[in-house]
Amino acid sequence: MTRASVCMFIAFVLMIGSFVLAGNLTPPAGPVAPTMKALDEVEPRIAVNMTNTPGDADSVYRIVSPGSYYLTGTLFGVVGKHGIEIASSGVTLDLNGFELRGITGTLSGVYASVSNLENIEVRNGSIRYWGSWGIDLATRFAFNCSVSGIRARGNGQDGVFAGKHTTISDCVAYANGVMGIRTSTGCTVTACSAAENGTNGVWVDSNSTVTQCSVSDNGGTGISAQSACVVDACTARNNQNYGISVGQGSIVRGCSAFENTLTGISAGNVVTITGCNSNGNGAEGIVAGLASNITECAVSGNSVAGIKVTTSCTVSGNTCVDNDNGTVGANILVTSNSNRIIGNTCTDSPVGIDVNGSGNTIDGNSCANNGISFDIDGLDNLVIRNSATGGSPNYSIVAGNSVAPRIAVTDSDGWAGITNATHPWANLGF
Repeated sequence: MTRASVCMFIAFVLMIGSFVLAGNLTPPAGPVAPTMKALDEVEPRIAVNMTNTPGDADSVYRIVSPGSYYLTGTLFGVVGKHGIEIASSGVTLDLNGFELRGITGTLSGVYASVSNLENIEVRNGSIRYWGSWGIDLATRFAFNCSVSGIRARGNGQDGVFAGKHTTISDCVAYANGVMGIRTSTGCTVTACSAAENGTNGVWVDSNSTVTQCSVSDNGGTGISAQSACVVDACTARNNQNYGISVGQGSIVRGCSAFENTLTGISAGNVVTITGCNSNGNGAEGIVAGLASNITECAVSGNSVAGIKVTTSCTVSGNTCVDNDNGTVGANILVTSNSNRIIGNTCTDSPVGIDVNGSGNTIDGNSCANNGISFDIDGLDNLVIRNSATGGSPNYSIVAGNSVAPRIAVTDSDGWAGITNATHPWANLGF
C-alpha cells in the first residue's frame, strides 16, 4: 500500500469516528428545561436577613415561622434590640460559624420572645458582648430545646439561660456578668466549660445532669446543682465559693474539686459521693448532710477537715491525708449520731478521726501520724478493728463507749479493764 493510500485510510477512519462520538444533535421535542439544581435544592434552609426575617422595634432579625434558619455573616448589635428574636416553636437556628456581636445597650443575642415555645435549637457560633443574656430561652419558658457549639463571652447576664428539658452541649461560657450556664429543671449540660463568670459557672435546677464539664475561676460556686441531680466526671477549680454544690438526693461521682475558696464538694441530705478527689480547698474537702454515703474518695490538703458528716451517714474506703487548719483539723469529722466510719485510711492531720456524737460505728480504719489518731468524744459508739500508729495518743476515747479489746495500745483514755487482746475485732496500736 502506497503512502497516499495509508493517509486516505486514516482520514476515513477518523471521519467515521467523529460521527459516532458526536451523538444526536437534534434537541428533544418540547420546551428546554434547566439542567442545574434550583437554589432551594442546594440550600433548603432559610437565610437570616432583612428579606426573610425582618426585625421589629426590639430586634435586628425576627423569626416568626417554624423552619431551619442559618446566618450568612456577622450580626452586629443595635442599641435597645435583641440580635435574633425567635417567635415560633420548631425553629432551628444555625449561626453557621459566624458571630452575634453586641455592644453596650443591646438586649440579648438570641431571645425566645413568646411564652412556652418548644423545640428550638441554637448551634454553632459565637455570641458576645450583649447587654443582657447571650442566649435567653428561659425568660418566656421555652422548653425541650437544644443549645450546642456556642461560645458565649462577656454578656451582661448569663452566657446561656435555658428552660426546662433542654440539652446544652459543647459550649464555652467565659466572663459573663452573672452565670456562665443556667438552666431550669430536667436539663442536661454536657462537655461544657465555664470560667471567670461573675457568679456560678454552671447552675442547674432539680432533676438535671451535669457531665464532663470543666469550671474554674468563677466568682461563685463552680457547679451548683439543686435536688435530685447527677454531677459526673466534672472538674471544679479555684472558684470563689464551693467547687461543687448539690442538693438533696443527688449523686456526685468521679469529680475533682481543687483549690476552691470554700468546701470542695458540699452536699445536702441523702446524697451519694463516690470516686471523687477533693484537694487544697479553703474549707472542708467534702461535706454531706443526713443519711449520705461517701465512698472511695481521695481527700487531701484541705484547710479545715477532709470529710465532714452529721447524722446516719456511711463514710467508707476513703483516703484522707493532711487535712487540717494547723491546730485542730481532722481527716474525718463526725459531728452527730448514728454514722458508720468504715475502712478509711487517715494520715498526717491533727486528728485522724474525730467523733463527737453518739451511736456511731468506727470499724476497720487505719490512722497514722496524726496528732490524735482516734478522738472519740461522744458516748455509745462502737470502736472495732482499727489500727493506729504515730499518734499522741493513738486512741483518745472517753468512758461510755463500746470498745473492742486492744493490742499494744498504751496511750488511750477510758479503756480500763479491757482484756482478751487476741479478739478478731481488736483495735491495734503500734
